[in-house]
Amino acid sequence: MACGDYLGELGDPLALVVSLNLKRRHLNESQRAMVAAKLATMKHGGDRRSDQAENLPLVTQKQAAELLNTSDRNIRTAATVQRDASQELIAAVEGGKVAVSAAAKATKFMDKDEQRKAVSDGTIAKAVAEHRRAETKLKEAEKVIAEAPKFTNDEAERIKECVNRCHRRWSIQLTNWPPI
Repeated sequence: MACGDYLGELGDPLALVVSLNLKRRHLNESQRAMVAAKLATMKHGGDRRSDQAENLPLVTQKQAAELLNTSDRNIRTAATVQRDASQELIAAVEGGKVAVSAAAKATKFMDKDEQRKAVSDGTIAKAVAEHRRAETKLKEAEKVIAEAPKFTNDEAERIKECVNRCHRRWSIQLTNWPPI
């Protein structure tokens, strides 16, 4: 290591290890977020007495974010993935094959068996993209419904009767229109 490469505080071994590994491994944003989430949730190991543990600082999410050049939000997303995703999906994020945001989204609509299958098939990104498109279409439909004119029950019944009278000629019955 050349002099001046390490930017952490003197005597901070965690910052040194992270700094060296970031340069060596070329981690992407999702991979750095997964490492930061692990750092932020890491507990002290070993059989420590409570007075010893007081002197050993734990890493906060904010510190982990700064250390690994990622955002607090990405760390929270990565923590969700580590908590809710299948081991195969976690490994795919850690291996740089799946974005942490896509993995977090997958945990919301896929159970762990579906996640495993989608990771092994290589279809996880496609499934998440399709789910996002469906969510967008649903929001658009909800907006259209919210902006549609509202009718009183009497108005709705009169409109329905009129429409049904017109359509009886063609043997068509409308049962669920207009929206009330």
